[in-house]
Amino acid sequence: MKLIVVRHSEADTYHSRGDYYRELTQRGLDKVHQLGTFLQKQEPIDVIIHSPYMRASQTAKLLKEYVKSSHLYISPDLVPSSEIFDILDEINSHGEERIMLVGHNPHLSYLVTALDRQNKVYALGTATAVGLQFPHQVEAGAGQILFVKETN
Repeated sequence: MKLIVVRHSEADTYHSRGDYYRELTQRGLDKVHQLGTFLQKQEPIDVIIHSPYMRASQTAKLLKEYVKSSHLYISPDLVPSSEIFDILDEINSHGEERIMLVGHNPHLSYLVTALDRQNKVYALGTATAVGLQFPHQVEAGAGQILFVKETN
């Protein structure tokens, strides 16, 4: 099983209606396209699971065009306040071989750190993707890092 973990791209620092509604900046949109160009050279993605927050949703929808995925799912387990392992059951229940997650920090940095079998500490910047390979299902300490792609 392959998992690509993506932190949403650069977003506005403030929205009058709250954090949930923060949208991508123009620079953020450019970074998504840069990341998408890299990701389209990887294997196609079966499903994209993303946070319901606006900036993550925008990032996922834009990346969908690059990775040839026809399925987008919203998960409350990817909001910034969720526990890092809450998403694992959802990932493994999809039964897909290639899954992308799009969410937030520090949640995703903690998740990648916990999944990596080398116990390396990760700090994902905006519009950063980490590819992991798992022998069977996604579980803590079982992932092999395939790539880390940061955008400028």
